Amino acid sequence: MLLHTPKAGSAVKEYIRRRDVSAAATVSTVSAPEVGGEMEQTSDLSDYRDVGGVKVPFSISTVNPAQAITITLTSVEHNKPIDEATFSRPAVK
Repeated sequence: MLLHTPKAGSAVKEYIRRRDVSAAATVSTVSAPEVGGEMEQTSDLSDYRDVGGVKVPFSISTVNPAQAITITLTSVEHNKPIDEATFSRPAVK
């Protein structure tokens, strides 16, 4: 287990798999004022695939007392150009 302690924000515990030294899970405290304050959140990372020489988790399941979410990636591309317009705010109607 690694403990990341940033200058700002809460610490994050990262659990590493011995067999391939990949991240298995992270545990952190998140602020959620809409549900009454802080809560512990666990993210499990799995389905690692090689993408251009980098191991990437294609499945991330995040659970906290308020919700459970699973993100499943279908593809990953590294160092692709991104149009700056992607980050602009939509026009007000």
